[in-house]
Amino acid sequence: MQYQITQSPTGATGVTRLSDGACIPADPATADYRQYLDDVAAGAEVASAEPLPEPEQPRDLAAELDAVKAALIAKGDLTEADMALSSGPQQKESDA
Repeated sequence: MQYQITQSPTGATGVTRLSDGACIPADPATADYRQYLDDVAAGAEVASAEPLPEPEQPRDLAAELDAVKAALIAKGDLTEADMALSSGPQQKESDA
């Protein structure tokens, strides 16, 4: 029997049985995990976990919005007045 160690993005470790793709949690209370331990003791092949992909960097949505607005203004499809109208009523400092 062949197995592969797996790791979730949360860090949880388990085992995949390659013959049928079954995901086996690393829990000695489960029959499949006990069978895995027995198979490993008997010489079963175990492939290491594949590396997890690098997490995506958070996006700066405010900067992206500013860039889109600047491009629309440069193209003539948006004016500063349009932006002021679209942002809703402005609160004056004296109203705060």
